[in-house]
Amino acid sequence: MCRVHNLFILLISAFMLLSQTALGQKPSAGSAEERSFNRQQFSGWGGIVFRCLPNNLSDSLEKLICKSASSDARFLAESAKIPFQDTGSEDYSAVLIASNALNHALVLETSVLSTKLYPKGVHVAVRAGSFYSGAIELGAIPGTPESTGRDGDLILWERSAIGTGDENGLAQSMPGYVSTVLKEFFALFLKSRS
Repeated sequence: MCRVHNLFILLISAFMLLSQTALGQKPSAGSAEERSFNRQQFSGWGGIVFRCLPNNLSDSLEKLICKSASSDARFLAESAKIPFQDTGSEDYSAVLIASNALNHALVLETSVLSTKLYPKGVHVAVRAGSFYSGAIELGAIPGTPESTGRDGDLILWERSAIGTGDENGLAQSMPGYVSTVLKEFFALFLKSRS
């Protein structure tokens, strides 16, 4: 059964990658344009503030995925000597305080949402970004909506997956998926900063 879950997660991830590529949302892998874009996105951050947000704090699968993601993120940051703080699932003000303490760190957030019924479904999203206030479009024409300051999260990088099946199978497959995605992010973050 675990193979079915892994195949499903792999198919969803492949579909999302193909969709992004077909829509022209991402330059070709390894291109000079992509390296330049990533360097611009990930340079200058003082470190990483991590948090994992289970939708239901009493759901054992969601807690397991967050515990595993937290452990993996901490290990990857320590291995790469990246300043790191895990704020757990605290509110965003704790994240902002931690980010400022780490010289304006990038926020790496994992969110987990699952269903209660069988077959169980789970959605996991991993995002890297930062909160901005009063952000405007560079080169915006005065008087246009783009020239008016807006508050919100700027997402620099994101991956997500959906899994379905019995809870034991998801408990085996989803933490592994999140671990793979975190490794992908840390590799990109490190490569872009060098």
